[in-house]
Amino acid sequence: MTTSPITITDTARDHIQNFLKTMGENAGFKLGVKASGCSGFAYVVDIAQQPGENDECIDINNVRVFIDKDSIPMLKGTMVDLKDKGIGQKQLCFNNPNVEDSCGCGESFTVKSED
Repeated sequence: MTTSPITITDTARDHIQNFLKTMGENAGFKLGVKASGCSGFAYVVDIAQQPGENDECIDINNVRVFIDKDSIPMLKGTMVDLKDKGIGQKQLCFNNPNVEDSCGCGESFTVKSED
């Protein structure tokens, strides 16, 4: 059995599944990392009808997840959770053990180098 590169909490799962329900039975939660921001990288989150050409398709906590294969090393060990921001607003957050530093606004991050 292959170990999943990420975990998804029950509250995040419920939030994601609410979006997936409206998109059809093959839809999935798409996650990746791209070069961006003042610290170097940013998470890319989307709902997709099908995996992309470079996506790994994995079932995680009853959520169909499409993870960009090139992003897996930077996401390995990440826990996706849901944060209550008040006034009825919720936001997915990422507890990523690979992050070394993040910018002040929290939108981008740097990863630990593999020495």
